[in-house]
Amino acid sequence: FFFVHVVGLSYIVNMVLIERCDDEGCILTTPLKACETEHQTWHIVFITAMSCIGGCLVGLWGSSTILGTSFWFPQLSLTRTLGISAQYNYPTMQLSNHPTVVPHTEVQAAWPRRGPHDRTMSLRANEEEMMSQPQRIGDVDLSEVLELSKHAVLEAGKIVSRAWGPGTGRSTVEATKSGTADLVTVTDQQCEEIISRLIKERFPSHVIIGEETVGDTYSLTNEPTWTIDPVDGTTNFVHRWPWTAILISFIVDKEVLVAVTYDAISDELYWATKGGGSFLKSPRYEGPIQTSGTQSIDKSVVIMEVGYRRDPLTVSQTSHCLAGLMQKNVRSVRMAGSCGLNIAAVASGKIDAYFEEGSWELNSGTKIWDFAGGKLLVEEAGGVIMDPSGAPFDLMGRNVFVAASAALADELREVLQEAKAKAEAEAKAKAEAEAKAKAEAETK
Repeated sequence: FFFVHVVGLSYIVNMVLIERCDDEGCILTTPLKACETEHQTWHIVFITAMSCIGGCLVGLWGSSTILGTSFWFPQLSLTRTLGISAQYNYPTMQLSNHPTVVPHTEVQAAWPRRGPHDRTMSLRANEEEMMSQPQRIGDVDLSEVLELSKHAVLEAGKIVSRAWGPGTGRSTVEATKSGTADLVTVTDQQCEEIISRLIKERFPSHVIIGEETVGDTYSLTNEPTWTIDPVDGTTNFVHRWPWTAILISFIVDKEVLVAVTYDAISDELYWATKGGGSFLKSPRYEGPIQTSGTQSIDKSVVIMEVGYRRDPLTVSQTSHCLAGLMQKNVRSVRMAGSCGLNIAAVASGKIDAYFEEGSWELNSGTKIWDFAGGKLLVEEAGGVIMDPSGAPFDLMGRNVFVAASAALADELREVLQEAKAKAEAEAKAKAEAEAKAKAEAETK
């Protein structure tokens, strides 16, 4: 790009001036000897120099803008130097401070995002540089864990793709677990089997917590532990709704260190490492991701899930929560059906928040294989994850609450708490009314 501009502009300018000299009677040999007078010669030299400089500037600007890179000096962008903000399809993003071991560099963000506004982001120079840093926990190489996790989800993804077929109609291979809204398929079992086998071949001593093999009887220790959700969003899969994923996380000392989420239908691969950032590889984009940074409900798109509970208290709380969001002028509300992809959507800025509540007592809500990897993915992308009550997030809990920013999380939690209080008050009033009616009936 640079070379073409320099040579092309220089050639055009020289040819025009030489032709002008020829009209004035100059004897043409070479451009610098083209004219008889010193004034004409220096005129050509000056214009040629200016055309070269102009070509350089245009070439550098075009290269840094279109290719998303800087052919200027290290850590210095021509776009920034000249004060030019060339938007094209993706706005320019500048870096903010972030405590990482790899130096930052200004990059041109290119992943699909909502809105035309610029946002401040913190990115590593590249994943290869990040993985070149010491990444060992005991005798475990985290780069090897990451590559194994990617390989495993891609292998399982082949099974999902084959089972998905043309993507129309409902699967005829399904069974229920805890109820008609809680499904499992042969595909779930086959995917978990192949992932578990690949992990055991390389790390035979590691603990594996898989959705289809451990059920509700699992515990989290300090030992190296893998979590697997072979088909997160099984109901979507059965109904051929393209929002389902394969989830893997790696945990040591109850801290998530590696996370991989793969949507085999859209061929989108998300991953994150502790302190190393979050990334996405898809047919349209490959590189770092971050949350939208949205600060308020009236500018947000929110995913709320109800799981498979259909009891009166859950129905009432869901209704009050939806009403509260609408009263806050939320842009839109979704019920998407895959915890892993919901969190990935927040991490990549497609969605601004996601929440789902449950409890061990009622055996409802999300579990460790649903959100362990997502916790790392959204935190490394700049988002927050916590308990809906505001307490620190618990990997052994049944609740998940994710937001693009702390400010948005605080505002949303108020809506949730108010909805829960109203539902509980209504349930209490109903129970008291029923008890009173029963007592009156017995008296009569």
